[in-house]
Amino acid sequence: MAVAPREDGRREVGMGARERVMRSMICSVAERGYADTGVSEVIESAGVLPATFDRLFDGKDDCVLAAYDWVVAQILDRVALAYALGAATSWSEGVRRGLEALLDAIAEQPAAARMALVEVPPISPDAHARYRATLERLASLLRGGREHLDEDDEPPPQVELMALGGAEVILVDEVSAGRADQLPARMPEILFAILVPYLGPEDAAAEMHAAAAA
Repeated sequence: MAVAPREDGRREVGMGARERVMRSMICSVAERGYADTGVSEVIESAGVLPATFDRLFDGKDDCVLAAYDWVVAQILDRVALAYALGAATSWSEGVRRGLEALLDAIAEQPAAARMALVEVPPISPDAHARYRATLERLASLLRGGREHLDEDDEPPPQVELMALGGAEVILVDEVSAGRADQLPARMPEILFAILVPYLGPEDAAAEMHAAAAA
């Protein structure tokens, strides 16, 4: 029986049907795009019967969003753990380690990254809402930066999302261009974009240079 391919090209034998279908959907959407992905090719690659797919998912959109939730949950857990370990030293160190974990995950899983960053958000209002929820969870890790602002400065309510905006543009552009593997090398400049609203350009630049030298 055929099973869904991993991103490294090998075949995974011990997976359940649901995971095989989601892996197959991720690879197909990343390769062909959401619009050109058909359920028939997904279930053939996953090695399941149409009846099994129908039992597991309520159609193509349901499968894509389930795959999105599955991938994003794993990545966000990895980022949150890295942030917590770094934040024991300082907030900026937590941000640096969390960002490293995010960029490493994207570089290791380019198909999943393309599916999550490029293909899923425009699918539907529900898909966009899930993408927005992902950004908001990442943004929650930045709230500690407010302590670095002057007491008289009242930051915009969505300053965390604003800080993520520049990073998001870079991620989407690089993943869209097939350069996900190059993102870890761009960590220092992305870190600068995230930190500058809180620390100011001088201190954010110092953190960028320290990260580049580490």
